[in-house]
Amino acid sequence: MRAIDLLTHETYSIKLDPKLFGYTDADELTVTFTVKKLSEMAKIEVKHPVTGEVLSELDTKVKEDLAQVRSNAGNIISTTIVIEQKISDIISSYLFGTLRPNPRRDFFENEILCSSRFSSAAKIPVLLKILDELKFFGDPPANNDKRKKDAKKKAKDFEDLLRKVLEYRNAFAHGELKYESPTGCILSYHSRDHKKCVLDDKFWDKLENRYNHLLEIFNKILEASRKSE
Repeated sequence: MRAIDLLTHETYSIKLDPKLFGYTDADELTVTFTVKKLSEMAKIEVKHPVTGEVLSELDTKVKEDLAQVRSNAGNIISTTIVIEQKISDIISSYLFGTLRPNPRRDFFENEILCSSRFSSAAKIPVLLKILDELKFFGDPPANNDKRKKDAKKKAKDFEDLLRKVLEYRNAFAHGELKYESPTGCILSYHSRDHKKCVLDDKFWDKLENRYNHLLEIFNKILEASRKSE
């Protein structure tokens, strides 16, 4: 199967010394530009308009980094779709069981769960209520405050993790990706307020760990929901 590449332009920004251009009161000068995708041998140079001195340049490593980010973004979006499907499966299985065929379950999934009227964010409170009914995070006695507190903390940690993963998907689907010299690949997006992430190895390690941990929890939830039938 052949690969396709529909992207024709990429965005870059380069931080320069503002004093070289006469901006004595500025702390920072950033030049942002959008150009056609770099060829294998191409590079971008920023030269002083008077002296011709090369102040900064971007080489082919930039293209490789951006290509890897786009590949990672596709993986993130695809995996998040799988997670969203698991949420729907848990909700529909809790209400209608897992046996197929089930016309009522099919109708519920097709016309409600998978419709634009029932967003992923809207499903989270429903999922949490189901997990509470299943006693997934524990079934503490009414007089045991410590165990009740622990159960609430586990539920809150799970909710925070799930919302963060959904935020990653939205960020890569709707955010702005650019290469910022000398920092590296940058993703800017809005989630309640403006956010900016440096896409370095530390970021990818944290993201990967969160996804793997969440998928492990969902496998346990699906197992617990089947046992409850």
